[in-house]
Amino acid sequence: MNHSNDIFDVSRLISRNINNRRMTGVDNVLIGFINSYELKYSFYLRYKFLFIIFPYGISVLFFKKIKENKTILKTELFLYALACIPFLLFSLLSRSRNFYNLGHSGLDRSLSLKTTSLFSKKIIVLIHDLIPIRMPNFCIKGEDLRHVKRMKNIINFSDKIIFLSEITKKHFYEWADKEGLSFDINMTKVINPAPSLKLISNVEKKHFCMIGTIEPRKGYKDIIKLFNEEKEPPFPLIIIGQPGWKCDVETAKLKKLDSQKKLIWLDDCSDKELIQIMSSSKAIIQNSYAEGFGLPIMEAINNDTIALSRFSNEIEIFNHHNAIYYNDISELLFIIKNNAFEIDKNKNQITRDWSDVYLEFLNFVKI
Repeated sequence: MNHSNDIFDVSRLISRNINNRRMTGVDNVLIGFINSYELKYSFYLRYKFLFIIFPYGISVLFFKKIKENKTILKTELFLYALACIPFLLFSLLSRSRNFYNLGHSGLDRSLSLKTTSLFSKKIIVLIHDLIPIRMPNFCIKGEDLRHVKRMKNIINFSDKIIFLSEITKKHFYEWADKEGLSFDINMTKVINPAPSLKLISNVEKKHFCMIGTIEPRKGYKDIIKLFNEEKEPPFPLIIIGQPGWKCDVETAKLKKLDSQKKLIWLDDCSDKELIQIMSSSKAIIQNSYAEGFGLPIMEAINNDTIALSRFSNEIEIFNHHNAIYYNDISELLFIIKNNAFEIDKNKNQITRDWSDVYLEFLNFVKI
């Protein structure tokens, strides 16, 4: 089966790029899938009820800018879109290519998927998590209902479903069963992402870090409270992350809580700076109450850096020598103050990379 010029929905990636928003875990997973894709591909961009499909050459140009964190100009995007209208008409008539939605973009609108089905041979969707449904208290108002729409549309319109983790698959199966919804389980598969960053070896470990969008479920509030209750910062901590979706007010409140400026906040940094900070970290802290996968943990443990993660039934558990789980903030503080963690370098590292992901993806898609 020829998968050349299959179509990737990059609406979310391009939106974040042109608005100068740092890529999140969802975006990095999508970038990883596209980057590992060894065949030609086309990019699909949707804006409200309009959409365009870019041929391979233009898609590669845009993807290069996204990876290099170079902004795609709106005028540039508009002119390319106009030039690609003939290619769009050809795509609508061919119906010979698969369509990949790997970032939840537009899945809450059934019309969007109905339109997609008109020019696609198969629709393949990646589900990152069911957090808005399972833990609506950590999301903006109405996001749980939007996510229910996404999941129902996925069942109604997609031909194959990929889960980012076993725990996401479990949550989806439980939710669908509770809702009385049926789907072909043979057309589903768990495909874990792979680490992308290669950290610097033999760097002095000076601090701890937290990486991720600033939003309630990430547990930043607990950490800030801990820091401001202590006379001195209990440990040096760098927080790297931009406000999550519609979480600008929440982020401002959190920074206000850090009244004594005991934390180091970085709204943004380059990949080079991120690698430097992660490499010089004694551990990466993930205080989240829920994660679809938890890519920073994998990045850390793949590079001889300890990952300290809150234990939760909503988080994928990595049974790995460099991942340590705690139940609450007091236990985290005890672990850090007593240096109750160390790296076992005699154990094997993660051997999985994006070429493995690509092969799993392609083998599943071609069934």
